[in-house]
Amino acid sequence: IWNFLDYSAVTFPVDQVRAEVDELPTGYQPRNELDAWNWGLYNAEAMNGHPVNVQIIGKKLEEEKVLGAATVIEKIWRS
Repeated sequence: IWNFLDYSAVTFPVDQVRAEVDELPTGYQPRNELDAWNWGLYNAEAMNGHPVNVQIIGKKLEEEKVLGAATVIEKIWRS
């Protein structure tokens, strides 16, 4: 949708879902029905190994800023 709106955008992987680490918190109480429905969709075993991505969005014609931010975030993440 960001490309359709002519916004600058970049997405890059930073990690993978790990079922043993990314389980739902025990004792979590949903705030409302929609929250309960949303949390009910997550299954760590089914998502195991899937990429976790970061998406950076900028204004129109700000490609340099978006790519610069992505470069900085990636360097920090990989250090």
